[in-house]
Amino acid sequence: MRKIRGRVMLVRGGLIYGVLLAVCTGGWAEPEVSQSDTSSFYGSYAAQPRFTSSDPLLSQVWTRSTERLERLHAEQFDSLLNDPPEPYWGGPAPWYESVLRLNSGHSFLRDALLMVQHPSPLSSQQHDTLATYFLEWPGMLKAYWMHTGDRALTEALAEAYLKPWLEYFRGHETNEGLLPGTMLASPLPDYLHSGWDTSLSQGPDAVLNAFYYHGIQEAATLLDELGYDAGFWHDRAQAFRSAYRKIYLDPENNLFRDGVGSESFSVVANALSLRFGLAEPDEIDGILELIRTDAGECPAAWMPYLIEACFQSGAWQLGYDLITFLEDGSHHAAPHALISGELFGLNPLSPEWKDISFAPRLPGHLEKARTEVDVPLGRISVRYDRKMGYVITAPLGTRVLLDMREGDRAVVRTTQSHTRSELTSEQWTFLDSQKWTENVGDAMGIWIDIDTQMMRIIQGSEVLYQARCASAEKGVGSIMNSLQTPLGWHSVVKKIGDGAPWGQVFRARIPTREVWQTGEDTKEDLVLTRVMLLTGEEPGLNKGGNVDSFARHIYIHGTNDESRIGTPSSHGCIRLTNDDVIETFSMIPKGIKVLLTASEGE
Repeated sequence: MRKIRGRVMLVRGGLIYGVLLAVCTGGWAEPEVSQSDTSSFYGSYAAQPRFTSSDPLLSQVWTRSTERLERLHAEQFDSLLNDPPEPYWGGPAPWYESVLRLNSGHSFLRDALLMVQHPSPLSSQQHDTLATYFLEWPGMLKAYWMHTGDRALTEALAEAYLKPWLEYFRGHETNEGLLPGTMLASPLPDYLHSGWDTSLSQGPDAVLNAFYYHGIQEAATLLDELGYDAGFWHDRAQAFRSAYRKIYLDPENNLFRDGVGSESFSVVANALSLRFGLAEPDEIDGILELIRTDAGECPAAWMPYLIEACFQSGAWQLGYDLITFLEDGSHHAAPHALISGELFGLNPLSPEWKDISFAPRLPGHLEKARTEVDVPLGRISVRYDRKMGYVITAPLGTRVLLDMREGDRAVVRTTQSHTRSELTSEQWTFLDSQKWTENVGDAMGIWIDIDTQMMRIIQGSEVLYQARCASAEKGVGSIMNSLQTPLGWHSVVKKIGDGAPWGQVFRARIPTREVWQTGEDTKEDLVLTRVMLLTGEEPGLNKGGNVDSFARHIYIHGTNDESRIGTPSSHGCIRLTNDDVIETFSMIPKGIKVLLTASEGE
């Protein structure tokens, strides 16, 4: 591993992180932690649900987890950064993955990674903390790298801490090459070791050692990703795996014991062995059967590992059953990551999600479902309809690799996504020529660029939201009955449809009893879901006489022709996808100024 000396100042997004990277004799240096701005970290998850489904049980699990995230933000966000992310669901670690997927919020995880320290000599309390915190740390660093692609910080932390991490734990191994049970925080709360034999806790513990193996594997994989020679780590993992199987596997029933000399084969120890790759193929069926029969005895704190083991082994229905088995998800955030990562099968294959794995495993009884995952390049959205299959929309610059079950169908689209961004100097110059500052000032405004079929919500120099749209098939123009899209300055004079269901049909700006569904063969041009009425602000161009945009019924609205979003295809209005019109409707205030531009209209 390359050596690194001194202090490295890492600049990301205008923030400066000072990280002490010197590896000192007898211990690791403690990095300085830059505190996150938590006021905007979570946002409001309830404002725009990132998951809906036709299954009320699944929806309930998601809703309760979302409410828990909201309470966490309001009540105890800061306290989590002072707690070690212990290797169970009751600790903070699962929150990181959920937050990463919900709003691309990596600052929470980054701060936890920067809090790493290795005090020497160790007090008994610090000893216990290390035994829990650091077993998760390599996987947390890998998750940060895969989500953000932040090579500078990831590489700096990897060089400073991964090798000492292994050296520290190797120094505590038994003669068999395993960690002693005293490395695990003790005593454990009763709800964590229900059904798990802890009577031999002084000896090597299967649960603790499964996490240790996972940490070594995650470190080796991360070092490969960063381009280091990880041969030493892979060799260490292979040797440890052999020792683990020799000590814990009972060859008579192909199950793993809880500890040395134990006659207990808990669902926790076996699920972790399966989840972390310690089981061989001929042992999988027996472990899955154990999960089927004993999952009810498993504390909820360990349940995500059972669920992940099921999906990893192809037992998708069992995994789904366990997700919805959670009667009260109010104390857990992990379902967010499980639903998007396991049920929808959305996971990064390369840093920044530039390569995306899409391996959906939704249960056969599900009629409809939708989810969204925020990633650094924008937003990934998936809509599922049992009759029509999957439609996945990913940001430009990403590649989606499909892993579909037989009979499943998927359509993949890439588009300019909803990620926040700064206006380019060329865009600012153009907007300045259109008197943007004079008309909008410091307030929020909308720019609809007909040339690129893009709608942007802008405040200051920041693009708060951008989405593909569709303007008129017959081009631009303001004449009554021309079926063209008018140019120039407008404003939103009225908003209709707040709270209406997805696909609600509006006729003459009045909601009907009709709700259009994806896949319906409807040739009529429908106005759906939300309606924002525009009025012209420039007399003679789009206001008054036979060029009046309001009299022409020019709207921003949802459509039943989503397949042509991004191409001129409307009858004069601005169409958005139904998902986009719901989200923008909640962002856009009445009276907001709207600029429609096109080069052919100059």
